[in-house]
Amino acid sequence: MANHSELRVHGVSGTPPQDMLYLGPVTYDQSDRKALVYETNKDPFDVKAFHWGSLTAGSSVTALWILLAPFALANAAGWMTDRSNSWSRAFGRLAGLSITGLFFVQISHMGLDIPYNALAVDGANNGQVVAIFLGLAALLTGGLAMITTQSHFRRFTVVEKLKLGFSPFPTHMLPPEYWKKGAPETQWDDPARGASLRQTSMWQPHAILHRLSRLHLAAGLVVLALVVAYGLEAPGLRLWSQIGVGVVALLTLLTTWAPSSMVTRWGTALAPVAALILAGWAALDIAGADLTKDSLSASGEMTFLVAVVLAASAALGVLGEWVAGFRTAQGWRSLRNGWVPLGVLAIAALLGASLGMTGALLVEDWTSRDQVESKILAQGGGWVAVAMLGLGLGLGVVWMFNSFRPLSMNQTVPGLEEAAPESRTRRSVLRARSLFGSGGIYGLGVGIVAWAMACRFPAACDAKRLSEASWHWAEGWEVELFGLSFDLGRLTGVAKLVMVVGPAFFIFRSVAGGFLRGQDARRQVSILWDIGSFWPRWHHPLGPPAYSPNAVQRLKDELTTREPTVLGAHSQGSLIGVVALDQLAAEHAPRTFLTYGSQIGILYPLLFPTVGIDELVAQVKNKLGGRWVNLWRRSDPIGGQYVDGLGLANWHVSTGSGHSRYELTPEYCQARLSLIADDLDRPDDRSIAGCWQAP
Repeated sequence: MANHSELRVHGVSGTPPQDMLYLGPVTYDQSDRKALVYETNKDPFDVKAFHWGSLTAGSSVTALWILLAPFALANAAGWMTDRSNSWSRAFGRLAGLSITGLFFVQISHMGLDIPYNALAVDGANNGQVVAIFLGLAALLTGGLAMITTQSHFRRFTVVEKLKLGFSPFPTHMLPPEYWKKGAPETQWDDPARGASLRQTSMWQPHAILHRLSRLHLAAGLVVLALVVAYGLEAPGLRLWSQIGVGVVALLTLLTTWAPSSMVTRWGTALAPVAALILAGWAALDIAGADLTKDSLSASGEMTFLVAVVLAASAALGVLGEWVAGFRTAQGWRSLRNGWVPLGVLAIAALLGASLGMTGALLVEDWTSRDQVESKILAQGGGWVAVAMLGLGLGLGVVWMFNSFRPLSMNQTVPGLEEAAPESRTRRSVLRARSLFGSGGIYGLGVGIVAWAMACRFPAACDAKRLSEASWHWAEGWEVELFGLSFDLGRLTGVAKLVMVVGPAFFIFRSVAGGFLRGQDARRQVSILWDIGSFWPRWHHPLGPPAYSPNAVQRLKDELTTREPTVLGAHSQGSLIGVVALDQLAAEHAPRTFLTYGSQIGILYPLLFPTVGIDELVAQVKNKLGGRWVNLWRRSDPIGGQYVDGLGLANWHVSTGSGHSRYELTPEYCQARLSLIADDLDRPDDRSIAGCWQAP
């Protein structure tokens, strides 16, 4: 066995190499007892660890990625469509654009509206307000431009990033390697059309990211100009800003419907420049205005208007799913699954709104303690808090309901005759589509109710009307926590405490821990990015950068150089491994493939049905001549399922429990031996149990 080698790939949370290799004493007793015997690891294979966790938790700046969670969810929603079609992709991207617009409105409220209205007096120095506005615009657009151009392919210079974000020439929307020599015409296509894990463009730089980035940056600047135009009642700026919003929205749709047209290319290239002009116009209007204490109080109205666009776009995207589904034999299935992307978008929007509301409350409290909650909860913030609380409770109920319903697939497990203990968490995880679908129905319902409450009078749609329902039941229940006051005698006060300030506290704790305690602390948060940031940012450009291209390419290089006997991959690492094997030349492929705790069996095909996971599995299995064994436990909440395409090569692991320590089980030991011997028939349990004790 000493002549055999294994390259081991970890899963989510960036397991450290020393833990992957089990360098310290280990126990081969996988029972739940507390008193165990530990001994030196007696693995006869030459095991190496492939560590990709530094791509998601290696830098201190990744501690801030938790603030990008709404954008990451919006991008993941685009990959969860049940029936790929241009209509749902276009309006899904428009919904993502609206989430960016909400972000800019909230930041303008925190950075411009609240401080000015709380501290300024009539006749204040307009130059200070102009400086704040321009500084806010520069900070937001510059910071987000740096994020959207961050790439794991290679490190860009500052000049390259500025060109990618703001140059008025379409050529500079291409990856920098094409600026001088030109690019194939396919670079201007929408790569998300028919995208699959076997599509080579998924693992290469593509222009779509920088095109969407420009549109989102332009939308943010135009929203800032609109906030000023509404607040100052400037008709000229308001008209042109409204036109700018319409143009950016149209270009977002055309990026999907007509991505290669010259109108789309040049319009997208010039959009940030035009938005910068509008932002400069807004600054001039501020400088020349007779500012009063309420001059810039337009963010509440703007929030409501942008939210209406978000809800309409998401609903139209669902309609596209249904229409595309009814054109096939899967029509009724599309009615059930079409809600899934909408649910993820609803969670993203409410999460982003609650984070923005928390930040606004903190800023308002800091600037003016005698006006706490004077605007935030009154301008629809209370409705956001209650909606977020309802979402959390509703999803919790659905999760629990799913956990008590037995899975119908229990009777069809290949090679498993007797029932094994089953995790209730696993049941809920494997029904994630119903969970997100419930969120979609809830989100649409909340949007309709909010619109009806605000617009029940035909004169105007004003978010302030949402505050008329106070949900008040008791007096004298006010408390102060984290510097904020909470009226627990109102539903809005309870919602504010539970669903807004609570998550903000944990986010602050995670960010501070990530900077002060290093990578081990950041690993706790990086689980989110390990799962969600695998997919390229082709639906929302402001999420954390996708690590998959770098991880797949580096693994291919290592397999080519080392040529291990066995490639072992755990959890998310199995997805990276199967993609790398598909792209690897047959002469460099490892002899055998061993996956364990893998979600590519049932979970990922359920969540991402259009990316071709089943076809990928079949291709890799054929390339390896069937020498692929998948280990799974029924108690594993994440990887507790078999891979359909492998049939009897799915081995159920009866020892241990949960998602970890597969490598110390006798099934793992025996699976490697069987793979090397080209004997994929599972031996009897007695032979497996004694594997680690064999000489």
